[in-house]
Amino acid sequence: MRALGAVLVLCSGVLWGLGRARALGERERLLLDWEQLLQRLRTGIGYSASPLSQLVWEGREDSRFCREAAGDPGFSADPCKALGEAGKRLLQKPGDRELYLGFVQGLGASGVEGQLEHLELYAALVGPLLHRAREDRERRSRLYVALGAFGGMALCLALL
Repeated sequence: MRALGAVLVLCSGVLWGLGRARALGERERLLLDWEQLLQRLRTGIGYSASPLSQLVWEGREDSRFCREAAGDPGFSADPCKALGEAGKRLLQKPGDRELYLGFVQGLGASGVEGQLEHLELYAALVGPLLHRAREDRERRSRLYVALGAFGGMALCLALL
């Protein structure tokens, strides 16, 4: 019975580490998705001058932000608010969320040139965030799994 308990403690430590590593990868994927959304909006606004609601609706297949926003009940009335709510649900890190909300607040607030400048600004801000998220995932993923495993082993030894 003690051996089974020890195995369960060890497995829970490893699962904790895997969960933390997965969260790092998820943050990287979301920031990459945001960067791609910025590019999609730059292209759509710059070349076709499509309304934001149409651009978000068309991007729902590729972008989790667009998919979440398009599924919001108030999307047709206020696509900017729907995009903001999508970011609140998806982005877990407060700094990422605040930056995203600042990005969404500036959408549709000016003409085409102003919108393109706004998108360029946020593309320049998201790039370093994405780079840091990649570095964090590469450095910390193995660390979290190892910490979970070693923590589980230490607890197993203390229990036995």
